Amino acid sequence: VGRTMLELDRVPLQWLENIKERVDEVWLPAPFLVDVLCDSLAAHSNANALAGGLPPMFVIPESIDTVSLFNPRLFSINSTSAAKSKKGKPKPKRLQSNVLPVAHMLRKDVRQKFSTQPYRFFSNFKWESRKGWEALLEAYFRAFTSSDNVVLYLKTYLYLDPDSKNAEKIKGIVKDFGSTLAGMPMLGTDYFEIVTALKEDLKPTNDGVAGSLTPDGFSRILDVLKANMSTKGDVKAFLEALGKPANDTFVDTAKLPKIIVLTDDIPMAALPSVYASMDAFVLPTRGEGWGLPLMEAMAMGLPTIGTNWGGNTAFMDESNSLLVHNEGMAVAEGINSVFQNRYQIPQLEKEVIGGDASVKYFPRHEHRPNPANVFPAPPLRASIDRSTGRGICSNRGDTDASRQEGRWATPSVEHLAYHMRFLLANPSAGRSIGEAARRFISKNFSRNQVATVIEHRLHGILVEQKQLVT
Repeated sequence: VGRTMLELDRVPLQWLENIKERVDEVWLPAPFLVDVLCDSLAAHSNANALAGGLPPMFVIPESIDTVSLFNPRLFSINSTSAAKSKKGKPKPKRLQSNVLPVAHMLRKDVRQKFSTQPYRFFSNFKWESRKGWEALLEAYFRAFTSSDNVVLYLKTYLYLDPDSKNAEKIKGIVKDFGSTLAGMPMLGTDYFEIVTALKEDLKPTNDGVAGSLTPDGFSRILDVLKANMSTKGDVKAFLEALGKPANDTFVDTAKLPKIIVLTDDIPMAALPSVYASMDAFVLPTRGEGWGLPLMEAMAMGLPTIGTNWGGNTAFMDESNSLLVHNEGMAVAEGINSVFQNRYQIPQLEKEVIGGDASVKYFPRHEHRPNPANVFPAPPLRASIDRSTGRGICSNRGDTDASRQEGRWATPSVEHLAYHMRFLLANPSAGRSIGEAARRFISKNFSRNQVATVIEHRLHGILVEQKQLVT
């Protein structure tokens, strides 16, 4: 049995050859990856080594401990046990000794920088282009200013950098990136009001969980908004047409919102307490084979923002999370370097900004690919047998069936900014989204649930082997 995953939409020929030569069947965590292997097989259909296709593929998801580890009832600082004191009041739940210092450290950081408790966004990732840190910082810096009561915690390290845990170095990168946004239009209160108004006009097709905005809904709204921007000239005129005052200006690098960088190792036993100290989780990656931090956040009951493409869509949907619109698939250079464990992704090509009025409000920062090099993301086409979990390649029907280069998603900065503004404006809705996420993960991806899936497949293997013998 082989176990594999990838974050792009193609795998190299060598990868496919290894699967065919070395395993009798391959286990994949997400249906998305069945599509990846099927598309890659079609792209290398002329390879003699792949004659006859690949071994059987089965979807066996990842699991998470939702009982004794990633359980908000155990690690939330404000949680109480069911036990009662003699006076009938709930007793505070006793937390593990290595958990409290982490959570208290985070809250101490917050108290030193804010007069009141801020809304705390959290992101947990290794610092590389695939994780979408540029989209995250652009959305955050354009959605908020230092006047907003928010903070973004980044638990990260510099991938393949000998000085990977240097927090000051990461802060320098963040500061330098923020300076490149100077003069970009804000995606703050005015923008949020416009999109919300359009969302109400286009109901019910845009509604996601707890009144959030779905990727398809946002795509339609953005088309309407850009058309109006081209007609009305600028955001101020458009707001006035809606009867709303215009307050947003442009990014002022002297007024960027707070970011706190965490680079120290946090023991697994203490990690849930970090999630429990936050209000929301955000990770707009370009591609995931699965997306464990997203799953951890959902298991901890946090409203979770992630890209609507990749392995994470196996457990994230419009009923339990805030999915970010994928603007399309862009080439991820150097796919073969995956085998050397290095994602040395070149700087994406800069776009020449056009002259229509909508571009003034929706310019594209240099980290985003040229729209001419972005292609529509096809829907999932693989068929999954519900009784066995076996993935079956359906008719590809791709216009680029011979394409071998890997692509990944382009998360929408505008939709991401809207989601973050939505959570700040609607904390109770955020809590409802987090509760739905927690229920879904606990029901479908607990250790026991996934163990049952594995046991079922192993039993199937035994039956198949007996049939071969007889």
